[in-house]
Amino acid sequence: MVIEADYAICTFSIGVLQHNDVQFVPRFPAWKQESIFTFKMATYTKIFLQFSHKFWNNTQFFLYADPYRRGYYPQWQSLSEVGFFPGSNIIFVTVVSDQAYIVEAQSNNQTLTEIMAVLKSMYGNEIPQPINFYYYRWTEDPLFRGSYSNWPVGTSRCQHDNLRRPIGRLHFTGEVYSKEYYGSL
Repeated sequence: MVIEADYAICTFSIGVLQHNDVQFVPRFPAWKQESIFTFKMATYTKIFLQFSHKFWNNTQFFLYADPYRRGYYPQWQSLSEVGFFPGSNIIFVTVVSDQAYIVEAQSNNQTLTEIMAVLKSMYGNEIPQPINFYYYRWTEDPLFRGSYSNWPVGTSRCQHDNLRRPIGRLHFTGEVYSKEYYGSL
């Protein structure tokens, strides 16, 4: 599909632009290409589980420190607490960085098996299987190619300014282009 316009606003993630999922004619100039490939897409994966009953402590947050693997299902949050969804029996675990890429690439069964092993190590073997289980694979989605942008070490403000700079009548907006809210907009 070809779209022509007098003016355009590009809101594609930096991951989509880096994967060349969208073609621009004419091609972006070298200074824009360089700035696009300077930034990285990171991933932040939340895995939600709902159980028939609550077996964890009455606390909003709890942590797990695996003795062998860094970042292995470390940060947990209960949504069953006051201020969220009391009685929902929902918890979620957040994984980031390398572990998030691993989780997003593996099967649901593998992820659930790993999570249940972690929960059993914290709460004993008698915990129930979840009645619902869900997580989104941001890196696998061609509309996103990751969860949020990241400024690698050594990235300059000039490179970010080039990333934000329009090309003629093509303007850029979204979280990666924001000076104040990149990574979280």
